[in-house]
Amino acid sequence: YRQIVKALDGRLCRILRPDLETVLRDNLPQEVDLRFGATVSEVVQREERVTVTLDGGAQLDADLLVGADGIHST
Repeated sequence: YRQIVKALDGRLCRILRPDLETVLRDNLPQEVDLRFGATVSEVVQREERVTVTLDGGAQLDADLLVGADGIHST
């Protein structure tokens, strides 16, 4: 966060969801699992991985979890 604020010289930066989706889909490897509309019920941080449990009970192991749920997040 500090690096972003410094790079933007304190100016506000806003990324709209459609723009974020386009950048992600166009630049991530095909094997990256993007999930939209998923609700996370639990996150367990391990040494070099993260285990995420979704609302329906499905568990995912990943190198990185990015939560971009915005101001209406539960």
